[in-house]
Amino acid sequence: MGEHWVNPRLVFEGKFDVGHPAILTYSMVHGRPTLLGVVFAIPLAPGEAPPAAFGSRAIWHEHNGSLEEESLLPEHHSMPSTESEVRLAVLHAWVRAANPDGVFEAENWALPFVRLGLDVPASFPKGAARALALLSGGDRYFLSLGGDQATVAIASALAGCRDVARNIVSRAQTRGQPIAAADLRDLDRAWSAAVLSVRNAAGSDAAKRINGGIRPNETR
Repeated sequence: MGEHWVNPRLVFEGKFDVGHPAILTYSMVHGRPTLLGVVFAIPLAPGEAPPAAFGSRAIWHEHNGSLEEESLLPEHHSMPSTESEVRLAVLHAWVRAANPDGVFEAENWALPFVRLGLDVPASFPKGAARALALLSGGDRYFLSLGGDQATVAIASALAGCRDVARNIVSRAQTRGQPIAAADLRDLDRAWSAAVLSVRNAAGSDAAKRINGGIRPNETR
């Protein structure tokens, strides 16, 4: 999802203004922070709904936990977290980094390609993107997701996947070409193998959390 650069004043004002998003999404590309999208963030009172803006494809997600809890979600939900408490409604708009799943989807799995300076394929398995994320700091996030008891198992499983990703990216960069379809499949298989390894060593829940909330061998 990139780095979130927040203007707290705009968040607490609680006004929806298309021209003044409260958050900007950046990521490091070629060693420089690069603007990739904007994020609208609106505090909601109990029972209040988010703004009906941008049409039916604009899917808001909500936060009502602590910063630590909300930062370690395997994926962001699009259903109301609760309507009985104060919460923060958030809408991403990927205006400078095309999102294969849609401009308003919270997660943008094109970012691992963008961070590495690679062309984003028209389609790709998310396992391939997760494998590439290991080369730009994603391994720290996956370790945090798994919890302390699963750290050793996850670190060991991700090491092999990272090696596969490093070799494939090096080959693509040397040739000056996008990652080939066959290599995308190899990346996806390497990620799947890592998830299964985590499941076998640390349990299904740990494997599910690093795999976007999907248990090994499940599809969505």
